[in-house]
Amino acid sequence: MAKPVERVAVIGAGVIGSGWAARFLGGGLDVAAWDPSPDAAGKARASIDVAWAAMTRRGVA
Repeated sequence: MAKPVERVAVIGAGVIGSGWAARFLGGGLDVAAWDPSPDAAGKARASIDVAWAAMTRRGVA
């Protein structure tokens, strides 16, 4: 029997990567993200916060 997915990795935390991270977080998964940019973590968190608010309004978070 296959184990359910509990954790995912996102390579690249720009616009698309942070969008995927938000969607995975909204689905209850643990997310690890990596990006070579030194300011990627802050930008990704800000993008996820914006996406999270929209997802909450739509009932998908």
